[in-house]
Amino acid sequence: MHILVVDDNRAFIESLEDIGCLLGIAVTGAGSGAEALECVQAERFDFCLLDLCLPDVDGVQVHSRIVKMLETAGSPLPGFAFVTGVADVALVERAGALQVPILEKPIGFARLLELVRAADPRSKPQTLARKADPAPGGRPAVLQLNCEEA
Repeated sequence: MHILVVDDNRAFIESLEDIGCLLGIAVTGAGSGAEALECVQAERFDFCLLDLCLPDVDGVQVHSRIVKMLETAGSPLPGFAFVTGVADVALVERAGALQVPILEKPIGFARLLELVRAADPRSKPQTLARKADPAPGGRPAVLQLNCEEA
């Protein structure tokens, strides 16, 4: 399983790279739409997570260009999801019209994992669970990963 994360927030990409590593998922990061298109030309991805607000183009345009590029080449399309941390209503409506899932930051990793796994029928079920009990000292709960097969 190989996913492309397109986001101008490098820390967000690195977080997903770390989680992907724990789950056996290869993650490639791209900081712009142009970089994403270069990645898609060079490699095959099973899933693309596209930020709606990028520095050069919006995620809807990146989605359209990736689809056109792959369809022209006769290549299979990956699964897609959009992610956003900005409430640009018009952009969210354009993305919604594509019937591609839209995740709001901070994203729910369990939902993201569900979307990624659905894009790869060869994948083995894995779980991602959030610890229910607060940490000692009243700190927020820590995200725990269970990488065992279900």
